[in-house]
Amino acid sequence: MIARSDVVGSLLRPSALVSARRACEAGESGPAALKKAEDEAIDRALLDPQIREGYRQRGSDPEEVIDRCIEMDHAIISGPSEVTIAIHLCRGNNQSKFYAEGDYEPISRICQKTLFQRFLLEFDDERSGGFEPLRQVPEDRTVVLGLVTTKRRPLESASELRARIDEATKFLPPERLALSPQCGFASTMEGNWITAEEQRAKLELVGSVARSVWGEG
Repeated sequence: MIARSDVVGSLLRPSALVSARRACEAGESGPAALKKAEDEAIDRALLDPQIREGYRQRGSDPEEVIDRCIEMDHAIISGPSEVTIAIHLCRGNNQSKFYAEGDYEPISRICQKTLFQRFLLEFDDERSGGFEPLRQVPEDRTVVLGLVTTKRRPLESASELRARIDEATKFLPPERLALSPQCGFASTMEGNWITAEEQRAKLELVGSVARSVWGEG
């Protein structure tokens, strides 16, 4: 079996990762530099079943990699802090393309074992899976639902967003939920295929729906 990550993944990967792979293939850098570039994209990759298989074929156990990433995160953010620390688990956001798909269940222990207080998760379309993995989030953490896509131009409806928030409350109480766009509007220099006016409309929608659900506080 050839994993999809080895066939078309390079078309969807961040430019730094594509450059690292080409440099390694051309003999301009070594395997260590390529592995470093891959590790920087690891959180977004390890929820996609086919990309996980690609890591296995290259000799890396996805479960061990997740545990190693958690240990490194702990080393950085452990200790008392007055800052609220959050993590965004990105699925790729380059020129309105995505990098990985699949629900959050395979990496749900990131929510269980890490010290992050907020989890910004993408739920803007069917490739993100359902809200069931939210059951794994500890009681003292908050999940920010990325329901408003930054990749496509059509504006979501307020009623649709409220319905999806209500669906998420089956797994987390509303006081532990928040709302945001799915990702940034320009995660790379090229940006996404969406105008500034459309971006503003989506941000205004997020604000108005959040106020209608949680109030002005």
